[in-house]
Amino acid sequence: MTANRTGGSDPLEKLLLLAGRRKPADPKRTDQIEQLTHERWQAMLARRHAAQRRRRFQVFGGSIAAAASIVGAVMLVSQLMIEAPMVASVVSVFGAAETGARGHAMTTLHANDQLHAGSVLETDKNGGVNLQLTSGHSLRLAAATRVRIEADSVVLDAGALYLDSGEDQQATPIEVRSHLATVTELGTQYMATLNGNSLQVSVREGAVRVSQGNTVALATAGEMLQLDEFGNTEKLAVPRYGEHWTWVAQLARVPALDDLTLAEFLHWLVREHGWQLEFANPELAQDASTVDLYGSIDGMSGEDALAAVMMATQWRYRLTDGLLTVESRGDNGR
Repeated sequence: MTANRTGGSDPLEKLLLLAGRRKPADPKRTDQIEQLTHERWQAMLARRHAAQRRRRFQVFGGSIAAAASIVGAVMLVSQLMIEAPMVASVVSVFGAAETGARGHAMTTLHANDQLHAGSVLETDKNGGVNLQLTSGHSLRLAAATRVRIEADSVVLDAGALYLDSGEDQQATPIEVRSHLATVTELGTQYMATLNGNSLQVSVREGAVRVSQGNTVALATAGEMLQLDEFGNTEKLAVPRYGEHWTWVAQLARVPALDDLTLAEFLHWLVREHGWQLEFANPELAQDASTVDLYGSIDGMSGEDALAAVMMATQWRYRLTDGLLTVESRGDNGR
């Protein structure tokens, strides 16, 4: 069944029949519209690519900035280490010890290492270190000790140290500081031991000044100052030789005997051990300066080294209560 052009019942159909056939589009106009649409599409893509390039550059630039900051930090640390003055050289290391700049990883410490200001040193429970400071001091660290060495001071965080300013007292004065007090040497050999909130300062030779806040105390040879966090100070007698100082002598640099006379060896030995030396008569003292030694005493204790050296001479000796007396084997004192 069919319907005529104007007689259908569908309103939309009637409307389309009345509108008639649409005229074909103008080809020129169609080309213009397509060209404009293409140009706008290309412009949109160009803007999107530009935005992506900016984002990539920002990420890349951020990476460069981060890398530059890291390199700059490394260069700054290296420059600071180079600019920091050298403060010590390592004479010898016993057991295990480590060193490093504050806030940085620790590395193993070796003999002949050079240390710069700000260096931190730690010894283990069986370790010890002998240092020669550029100030002229001999500095020794006992086992389980931690210090930081600066240009004009040593900061003691834990453990024990021994400082020797030299017999000629030509070393530049140096302070030993801790959270409890500051110790200033006055031409001396002394030991400082920090155990938690207790500090002991034992003087073998010369004198020290100990400052705690507004309180200042003085200790001389044969005295020990003991103080705590509350400012309580006690002065006690301490021997200048013996067990109290054993670890100090164990860390001493042993001289080559081939470079010494008997007099020089005895002088070195008594100073390292806190002994006193006397000759039975002046002639023996003079003769001792003409006796050349040879051999080695490496690994020997002080008393063993004394026995070995004196056995090769024509003299005998006595060591009683820290007094070393040298005399001849004859009855006439020569």
